[in-house]
Amino acid sequence: MPRIDERLVTKLEGLIASSSSLGNRANEYGQLESPNDRAACRGWITTALATVEMICSATNAYRETVRKLAESNYAEGLLVHEVVLQIAAILRQLVADANGGLLTSVADIARAETCVEFLYHGGAYLRENRKMESGVIVGVVFEDTVRKICEKNQITQSGRQLDDLISELQNADKIKPVQAKRARVAALVWTKATHAQWDQFELSDVEEALKFTEDLIEQHLSSE
Repeated sequence: MPRIDERLVTKLEGLIASSSSLGNRANEYGQLESPNDRAACRGWITTALATVEMICSATNAYRETVRKLAESNYAEGLLVHEVVLQIAAILRQLVADANGGLLTSVADIARAETCVEFLYHGGAYLRENRKMESGVIVGVVFEDTVRKICEKNQITQSGRQLDDLISELQNADKIKPVQAKRARVAALVWTKATHAQWDQFELSDVEEALKFTEDLIEQHLSSE
């Protein structure tokens, strides 16, 4: 069985590494008082869930467990950091199974229709005015789409920053200057979402990123 996409494993490892800092910000009573810290934890949880959903099928135990934790009452309150630590423990085992070749990535076996499915979920959150969830999910699909386009055009993308890849695609005339500009706006939304900087982008920015990602999929990946 093929191993899951290396980029997704790296994403999981990054989430695991950052979980300790988030989980150790509680006061002496074990509560997370800072609204900013709670927002950062919520952003981490949303990113973790979106990443797991890109790896595991709908009936997979990892996916079901992480979703239950992400949707629990604790994930909204003063104990949200505990949910981060619980999910991080699950991600460690998921990484171990992935490295052992025990999982097949959704990203490996699906094509453009899978990206569209994730965008559908992002759009559903957008219609519910859930800026955090929609920003993270749309951002995940946007970055994955850019990297898939690079792979399709024999552009090395592993270990490279998103902005660098956008420039590379423009230089190779795979995207036009106006598309590169739209791509950088979408990348900025993704960066702000993953850093829980919710006040620095709007729902309209997420909607534009979603539409642009749909355009990229249609133009570059739908014919695969």
